[in-house]
Amino acid sequence: LPLGDSGSDVLVFRGEIEENLVRYLRREELLGVSVLKDGEVRHYPPSSEPVDIESLPFPLRTFDDLRPHLHRYFNPKFRKRPYTALMASRGCSFRCKFCVPNSISFAREIEHRRYFGGKPRPAIASSRKVLKEFRKVKDDGFRSVMVVDDQFLWGRKRTLEICEGMKDMGLEWGCLSRADFLTDEEVVRALAEAGCVSVDIGAESLNQKVLDDMRKDLKVEDIYRAVELLKEYGIRPKLNIMFGASEVETEEDIVSTVRALKKMGVTEVMFSIATPFKGTEFYEWAAEKGLISGDLEDVDPLRKSTISYPHLSGDDLERLLKYAYRSFYLRPGVVLSQLRRAISGGNLARSFRAIVKLL
Repeated sequence: LPLGDSGSDVLVFRGEIEENLVRYLRREELLGVSVLKDGEVRHYPPSSEPVDIESLPFPLRTFDDLRPHLHRYFNPKFRKRPYTALMASRGCSFRCKFCVPNSISFAREIEHRRYFGGKPRPAIASSRKVLKEFRKVKDDGFRSVMVVDDQFLWGRKRTLEICEGMKDMGLEWGCLSRADFLTDEEVVRALAEAGCVSVDIGAESLNQKVLDDMRKDLKVEDIYRAVELLKEYGIRPKLNIMFGASEVETEEDIVSTVRALKKMGVTEVMFSIATPFKGTEFYEWAAEKGLISGDLEDVDPLRKSTISYPHLSGDDLERLLKYAYRSFYLRPGVVLSQLRRAISGGNLARSFRAIVKLL
């Protein structure tokens, strides 16, 4: 960011930018900024406190020139248009060693780990502010929303307050959640009554040995219970499954997980290969053991492996990824389910292309 009267050639704001940018504009102490001046770079440490998310204004989602084009914004998860996204928290308090959260959360985590050690505590908006933003989204003309927090259901009381306030909004929405936050029937019922139609669950594996080695702090039975409750109340569960994040995982474990998923009755699963992104514990561990085998500058975890174990090579992981997608999705019931959703949502061409890629 070149700024004319800054006295610097280039400024880079790292991590969470909002408060640091205001400090800079007010000529206050520089925090979380890297400065290039006369060929030399100086890094200013960040604040030890997270951004006060409660005080931040809502993002500008629309303006006069954009309004005629809002109908083009959609998400295949939802039937209603136009679509937008909402973020009500930053960060995660859990300790999965492979984790790469959303970009804002990851940026703040990298900064905190570098300067202070460990993860920063999550910044979580109150139920009151979340409801105000949902109302603003509706008033702006949007009809479907994806809450992109890495974990939306922060606490039972807050979740129930949000759901109660959304009952009459008529919005179609989805979110991400841990499975063990979805084993409470009252919470799942409240989500359904509030208009939630889809929940992404970071399951990663259906093998307890593998989950424990990932430090997922999750029981396999909680995944099954969460899926059961979501289906009972008409909410579509989507499971995210990751191969290669654990050194104890075997080919047999992966095949067993895929077979279990096919019996579970879900129709949406995203399979991927774990990527040791720089800034994660997984990267540090894999680099120390010499397990990184691919180009981390050109990463596609939905196709390519950048990690290779003695008992499970990168080629093995890519082969198993193809097996998982073809085995799970090329079943008559799943194909019909995807086509029905595509037709109702006007996304038939997109779904057809996805099916062709699996062949």
